[in-house]
Amino acid sequence: ENGRGPNLERGTTLGGRSGDDFATRQKQNLRVRVRGTDDIERIHVIRDATYIYSISPGRQEVEFKYADSEVDNGEHWYYIRVEQKDQELAWSSPIWVRYD
Repeated sequence: ENGRGPNLERGTTLGGRSGDDFATRQKQNLRVRVRGTDDIERIHVIRDATYIYSISPGRQEVEFKYADSEVDNGEHWYYIRVEQKDQELAWSSPIWVRYD
């Protein structure tokens, strides 16, 4: 996983871990866990370079699930982007998924 934020921990899974590439017939829940070094202003879920979901938790530790119910069959990639109150940024490595 990449990011500039010092000690900013990210965990992202979608039937696999960051950097994975897999195929599935069923829609998967994206599970996100973030622990920042300052309060987290925004977390964005991005699919195929489009922001599809955002939250503003206002705390240092966040965990949530996101179900992408509007995704079409085919190949897609997901990642998360984290913005902290102190302007530090972090992002996960992408997860590639092919919905059959």
